Amino acid sequence: MVPLLNLLFIFTILTSLALNPGKNHSSFMTSVVMSLSLAFLVILTAGGETLSVGTNLDLMSKIMMVLLCLVLVFSSSTESFSSCEKKMKPLMLLGLICSLFFSTDSLLIFFMMFEASMIPILFLILGFGHQPERIPSGMFMLMFTLVSSIPLALVVVYMALWEGVSSFSIMTIHSPLPIKGVIIACILAFLVKLPLYGFHIWLPMAHVEAPLEGSMALAGILLKLGGFGLYRFWSILGYMFGSWVGFTLWSLSLFGSVMAAIMALTSTDVKAIVAYSSVSHMNFMILAFLSGKAFSLKALGITSLSHALGSPILFFLVTILYGIGHSRNLLVVKGIFSILPTFQLLSFMVWAMNMSPPPFFSFMGEISSIGGALFFLPTSLVGLVVLVVLSSLYSMNIFGISSLALSNWQTTCVGSQSKLNLISFSIVLSIVFFFSSSTWDPCP
Repeated sequence: MVPLLNLLFIFTILTSLALNPGKNHSSFMTSVVMSLSLAFLVILTAGGETLSVGTNLDLMSKIMMVLLCLVLVFSSSTESFSSCEKKMKPLMLLGLICSLFFSTDSLLIFFMMFEASMIPILFLILGFGHQPERIPSGMFMLMFTLVSSIPLALVVVYMALWEGVSSFSIMTIHSPLPIKGVIIACILAFLVKLPLYGFHIWLPMAHVEAPLEGSMALAGILLKLGGFGLYRFWSILGYMFGSWVGFTLWSLSLFGSVMAAIMALTSTDVKAIVAYSSVSHMNFMILAFLSGKAFSLKALGITSLSHALGSPILFFLVTILYGIGHSRNLLVVKGIFSILPTFQLLSFMVWAMNMSPPPFFSFMGEISSIGGALFFLPTSLVGLVVLVVLSSLYSMNIFGISSLALSNWQTTCVGSQSKLNLISFSIVLSIVFFFSSSTWDPCP
């Protein structure tokens, strides 16, 4: 039953993307409702590991498949999508690639899909970006991700030829000699795509130049591939916990979280603020993962879920600001949401979720991450407090300036399609509110 549901919702998401929302609006909305319903069915029936020929569908895989379903549906339902049908093809391709990536048991297919996922995003940036800077941004992204993946390719070949391991279900490394090099090679590609601070330069550049659909897919799906890769290689990375490699990465992650939060607080480009917020959250997620405990996988899943549902909505709101104010400068677009009460409420909800207070689902992920970080190094409490304060400050800062500042903007209409997106995103927020952490626990 569960594999059938997975196949059904993959088919439905691809069907919804294949429809033109501008010409077949009712069919498109029907497919959206079906996709959401099937996503919930996958959640409710997910309970253990499902292994069949060539597939490995555990609970974490199902979480990622549900995220893929939701993010692609909402990316394809944005207002600008209906004006350009060509954006449909890279989104369909991204859906197929990520479906294979999340469900495969083969190391070779896993690596091939990991690399192929960059093609649709690169096509969206180069083909639909509006500034000439999109070309160097795309090249930066391609250079960082491809170069960092060369060691991972060597690891896959090593395990296949010398260890006889070609799938995750039997993955293990027996020889202790190359283990440190294998660990670093494995995680480098995943850390670049998360991205770890220091390898993050490509992400703000790509977000700034990407269209709305590209930014939503990049934040909601592509960044999660790195975290899912760490999860899949958990049996190998266990050797790293407590070693100098783990401590170095842990220190860099904490430093990167704080620095990215500072950049988000001091930036005036609203799209760059959301991008640096993503960098800060992903580095914070690495902190929990490096604790090496079972609940760190739970923190990884919860943080991935909350970020994947929240960041696309933030980019949607940023696009609304740009569409009305014709600028991404926070000081230029200040007070725009004060004339749009419904968007003002959505902005408050999403930026509050970004701060991770209760009762939001992200609160559970942050508590688990802080617990893992303190378990790894109790003296990190000061750095964690600074990070929480900075995250709250930049979230309150952008919400206050965009939604509460005095405005000279006149009342405007944002269109029925944007209001439809507002309703859809509100449904997603209900997921963030009401699903308990035990439902998404990847370590039952």
